[in-house]
Amino acid sequence: MLTTEKNRIKHADGQLNGVLRVTDNNESCIDIVTQLTAVRFSLDSLIVFFCATNQEI
Repeated sequence: MLTTEKNRIKHADGQLNGVLRVTDNNESCIDIVTQLTAVRFSLDSLIVFFCATNQEI
């Protein structure tokens, strides 16, 4: 796996940890939705990256 791919996966993992943190801290709905939106964007970007760089799939 390429370094760029690993970095993108680690970024998505960090965003998921952010969701856990805000839910553990009983933060507001806005904070939770903000983190979930970041996770979704991160995963969407990862999907596009994999499709763009592995066109034989």
